[in-house]
Amino acid sequence: MTEETLTQETAHSQPARKAEGRGDEATLSEYMESLLVTVILALFGTTFIVQAFKIPSASMEGTLLIGDHLLVNKFVFWGPRCLV
Repeated sequence: MTEETLTQETAHSQPARKAEGRGDEATLSEYMESLLVTVILALFGTTFIVQAFKIPSASMEGTLLIGDHLLVNKFVFWGPRCLV
């Protein structure tokens, strides 16, 4: 290969490396945006829609056992008085 060919190949590979670096930054920002949306939706869901509980003691031994896991539907507790 001649020196001119090597110079042309090097010149063409430089912008590709810079673009690759920008792609990593864009990917990181997309991951952060996705994580933020996920956290916001999870907080909204646990605040207004459903919440998880674990039975810690024998206070409800007749119906629930120690260590049972529950998902509580919070819409059940919303009545006409809550929507005013």
